[in-house]
Amino acid sequence: PAFVALDRKVLRFHVWFRDPRAAVGFKIRQATLFHYLEDGSTRVSEKRVENSGIVTGEVACRHRAPKPGSNGEFYTVEDFDVGVEVVIFGRTYNIIDMDDFTREFYELNGISRAEPLPMPSDYVEPSTTAGTIHSYPDVVFQSQGVSDRFLNLDRKVLRFYCSWNDDRAYGEETYYVLHYFLVDDTAEVLEVHHRNDGRDPWTSLLKRRPLLKGLPRQVIETEEDRKKNPQPRWHWTELTVGKVIQLYNRDFLIRDCDQFTRDWMDKHGLPQTEAVLPEPPALLEFKRKVPNYLGFGSHEDSFQTVLNPIMPKVNKKDFIKAMANSGKIMRFKAKIVSTIPEDDGRLFIISFFLADDEMSVYELPTRNTFSGLRADGSKFLEKKKVLHPEGKQSSLPRYYGLNDLQNWQVGSRVIINSFQFEIIGTDDYTSNLL
Repeated sequence: PAFVALDRKVLRFHVWFRDPRAAVGFKIRQATLFHYLEDGSTRVSEKRVENSGIVTGEVACRHRAPKPGSNGEFYTVEDFDVGVEVVIFGRTYNIIDMDDFTREFYELNGISRAEPLPMPSDYVEPSTTAGTIHSYPDVVFQSQGVSDRFLNLDRKVLRFYCSWNDDRAYGEETYYVLHYFLVDDTAEVLEVHHRNDGRDPWTSLLKRRPLLKGLPRQVIETEEDRKKNPQPRWHWTELTVGKVIQLYNRDFLIRDCDQFTRDWMDKHGLPQTEAVLPEPPALLEFKRKVPNYLGFGSHEDSFQTVLNPIMPKVNKKDFIKAMANSGKIMRFKAKIVSTIPEDDGRLFIISFFLADDEMSVYELPTRNTFSGLRADGSKFLEKKKVLHPEGKQSSLPRYYGLNDLQNWQVGSRVIINSFQFEIIGTDDYTSNLL
C-alpha cells in the first residue's frame, strides 16, 4: 500500500514569504515547506533564531492544504515547482529551490522541475540584525544602552551561598541562596530546605528586587525624588566570599559561590577566597544499652527487639554452612556427674549437629532404671542451641560451637544447662574429626 511504500518520504522546498506586519528589514522571511507523500499533508516551518526580535518557528502546522478558490481540492505533488506561488491560508509562499531527494523523486517519475532561483535582494538574515555581542571590560556599565545590556547580560546570574545565624531564643543557623541578576542589578534570596528539617515550606525569603542597604524609606517619594536622592544598594562588586552583608536587619554571611560566579569575578579583577565552611555540629555519642535476657523466647529473638523494636526481623541462617554440613553429627558418650545416688550409672549420648550448631542429649536405656522403660532411651535435652557457661555472664549470648568441642576429650568434663557430664567415649566419625 501507499502508506507503507511512501512512509517517511518527504519533499522539501525552500520558500520565502512577505510579512507586512514585521519591522523594517524583516519584511521578507525565509521558510521550508514540507510535503508528506504518505498522506499528502503539508507543513511550513521557519528556522528558529534566538534573540532575533521576531517570532520564528512553526508557520503552518501539518495538514492537507486546500487550494484557494477550489471546490475541495488539495495541493498535490504536481502543484509544487520552482517559481510557483503556493497560497496557504491567505499567505503566499514563493518556491525558490528544493533539496536533492525531491529533485531525484521528480526525475524518477519523469517530471522535470526548474532551476533554483535566488532570494530577493531586500532579504535580511535575522541573526545579522540582532546586533553583535560586545564585551565590556569595565566593571560599571553606565555607558551601556538598555538593548545592549540585555543582549550581553540576559540569563547571567551570580549565585552566592549564604547563612543567617538567628541568635534569638530557640534560633538556629539557616542557609540561603542569593541570586544576583546582572541584567538589571536585582537579587532574590531563597531558603535552602532539607528533608525533615521541620521548617515551613517557604522557598522565597526575599523576592526579586534591588538589594537595599538598610530598610526601605517609610515616606512617600516621587520618581524625581528617587532619582535625586537614591537609596544605597548592594552592587555585585561588593559581594565577596567571607563578607557579611545586612539585608532587612539580617546579617548574612556569604560562605561560597558557584563556578560561574568565581569565573566572572576573576574576569573583572575580583578574585574570591576559599569557601567558608560551617562548623560541624557536636555529635552526641549514643550507646545502645542491651538489657539482660529475661528468659522469654530465644536470645536472638529478644536481641532483635532491641535492634528493631518496632518491626523485629527474623534472624538469618547460614544456608551455605547448613548445606555443606547437612547430616553431619558428632556424638559423645558421657555419664552424669552428680552427688545424688540415683544418678550413679546413668549414661547419655550428646549429639552436636554441625549444620546449625545445635545439640541434643538422650539417655541410654539401662537395666533397672526409669529410662529403661523405652527401648530407644529417653530425651534429656531436645535439639536446640546450648549456652556456653561463659555466655551466661554477659548480655550477648555465646553458644557451644565447633571450636569448643575441640577440647572435648575422653575424661574431660562439660557443663550443659547446669548439669555436669564426663566424656567417656566418642564414635569413629567424631574421633577422626577431632
